[in-house]
Amino acid sequence: MRTLLLVTLLLINFGSYTQERDSFLIQKGYYEKQNWVMSDTSVVFAICDKAQEVIYTEAGRSEHLCRAALKISEKLESSEGRVRAYLGLSQSKIYQNQNDSALHYVKVAEPIARKNHLRKLIIKCLDQEAIVYAYMEKFDTSTDLCFKAIKKGEAFGEKYGIRSKATLGYVFMKLGNLDRSSQYSQEAFELSEKYKDTSVMLTTLNILALNLKNSDKPQEALEVFKKGLHIAIQSNNLQRQSQIHYNMSNILMQNGQNKEGLEYFNKSIEISKLSDSYLSTAINFHSLAYSNWEFGNGRAAIRAADSAIYYANLSKSYELIMEAYAIAATIQHDFGSMADAYAFMSYAYAYKDSMNIAQQRDASLMAESEFEEEKRRIQDSLKTVQQELKMENQNKINSERLASRDRLIWIFGIAIILFLIAGYFIIKNNRLIKSQNDLVNRQKEEIQLQHTEIRDSIDYAQRIQSAMINKRSEWDKLGAHYILFRPKDVVSGDFYWAHNKGKLSIWVVADCTGHGVPGAFMSMLGFGFLNEIIIERDCSDAAEILNLLRIKIVAALGGKGENQARDGMDVSICIWNKETNALQYAGANNPLWIIRHKSSKSPEFVKRTTSIENSALMLLEIEPDKIPVGFVDGSSQPFTNKEVQLLPGDTIIQLTDGYADQFGGPNGKKLKYAPMKRALIEMQSLQLNQQFEKLSQIFDDWKGDQEQVDDVCVVAVKVS
Repeated sequence: MRTLLLVTLLLINFGSYTQERDSFLIQKGYYEKQNWVMSDTSVVFAICDKAQEVIYTEAGRSEHLCRAALKISEKLESSEGRVRAYLGLSQSKIYQNQNDSALHYVKVAEPIARKNHLRKLIIKCLDQEAIVYAYMEKFDTSTDLCFKAIKKGEAFGEKYGIRSKATLGYVFMKLGNLDRSSQYSQEAFELSEKYKDTSVMLTTLNILALNLKNSDKPQEALEVFKKGLHIAIQSNNLQRQSQIHYNMSNILMQNGQNKEGLEYFNKSIEISKLSDSYLSTAINFHSLAYSNWEFGNGRAAIRAADSAIYYANLSKSYELIMEAYAIAATIQHDFGSMADAYAFMSYAYAYKDSMNIAQQRDASLMAESEFEEEKRRIQDSLKTVQQELKMENQNKINSERLASRDRLIWIFGIAIILFLIAGYFIIKNNRLIKSQNDLVNRQKEEIQLQHTEIRDSIDYAQRIQSAMINKRSEWDKLGAHYILFRPKDVVSGDFYWAHNKGKLSIWVVADCTGHGVPGAFMSMLGFGFLNEIIIERDCSDAAEILNLLRIKIVAALGGKGENQARDGMDVSICIWNKETNALQYAGANNPLWIIRHKSSKSPEFVKRTTSIENSALMLLEIEPDKIPVGFVDGSSQPFTNKEVQLLPGDTIIQLTDGYADQFGGPNGKKLKYAPMKRALIEMQSLQLNQQFEKLSQIFDDWKGDQEQVDDVCVVAVKVS
């Protein structure tokens, strides 16, 4: 009932802005004036300029202003006004994270500009379309459009290539080519500085600073951010000031300057409040909540999440409101407040439903504009056909008038008949095309809606799973390590888990039955049960943990039955006493590998030893129990512990079978374990981050163009 009331309230709130009278439109007489004249195109341009002015902080209002400009342009039949209004709608949709709608509106604007030979607006359409494709991560299309815009802009001067060069800087940054990104961004910055385009100046400085940060040059990045901050203050761009303070706080915190970083973070929040940018303020508090949660500051995280929810509601951004409630639910869950966690997650799903309603409304507006444009094109086509037929008939009449009067009458009659027949077939053909287009559009909308709903649900599940798995604070306490994690689909059936208590470090690698959504459900069960067994029950015996985990998995799946026989997970668990260097291992179908010097003594229970020529190292494989964590033919055979005395320099490796089972290579066969073991031994002379990159490269080179067959997870821990 609470969720139903919340959704009802959202439906009432949705569209409330469009029912309010905008102060600027009141000033321009938009609501009172009925008959517009061509001189009123200046009003259209003024409204479009106002929409640009508020787009960074009030994207919804910017959209409302552009729709008003479009209505006036339609009445005036102003092609330039329509193009500018559609471009404004496209830009406002980008800032509302609705890239499909943004692409639709620029696709409507461009043909109008081309038909009416509005050459400068054609360049702006290409610029905007390139930006939209960049945000949609279709970088090849975006790049092609940028170069087209730059080439067309050469006829009007270098000023018309600024935005496309800035977009190229963004695209190459996303592609990881930081040198080319910085080159285009620097060119765009110099041009924007020359022509005093502060918007592009701030955009390009932001990209240049991020490139320096990603190149491990934090101090240089801070200097560029400070330069951008100076420009933002001079131009009174509060939105950019807030963003730059936020970016600078991230760099300072990553360098361990937490006090200074926090000061910049608070300054970012303070400025976003001054600018009435509820959206920016909400994003800042959301990030603050997440950071505090990552560092284990539970109460501070809860306070920040509450503020994020408050400002997200003021911003009326349903996606941000949903994210704020979701992080609040995650924090409350970790804090042990299950009732609050459930309530916040219920609100998150309710706002997700409201997002779908908003998307349907936007789809309706898109369909309306598409219909109007199609109707206008048909009318133009009919006018053209009628004019051509009229000219043809007139020519025939004039030429035949020199002949006999009787012949003229016959030809005129035949022309009339042909005209009627042509008109009949044109009308019939138009009706058939319209009917087919309506059917195709309905089917397309249904498919897109289904695809969007499914993809949104899977993406949301991936964010939840990623948030639970990637708790860096626990893995950092473990020591030097790397994790190669490659889900086959968006969500994964493989997962990894870690916890530290006192002198003990405990970590787990698991491979659940299936992959994708079914595997992810099983992984979430395993993740929750490990929290309960190890953290809440304080169990620190590896075999006993697997025994208890099996009991809970079987019970959760409904006891014994034919379906349960296939459900479960393969698990390896390690418990490392850092005072004694004793490693306790228990495995359910997942082995443990240890790489150490050949001169060292091997434990008795080592299944096999792998070594290679010209290497002083060997790989020891410790065999797991050949039973999964799940129902196995009614057997309740307990799992067993194996204890290994670790030595300095040892590398402990846990893995699932996805890496070795990958098909590829020249003959499309499995990679298998033997080449993998050899590669692991050979790369031990490298740093851990280099080992990770080498292992990833081997997998990618082997896979090539083949489809990934299973989830992949490899965890390596170095003993110092």
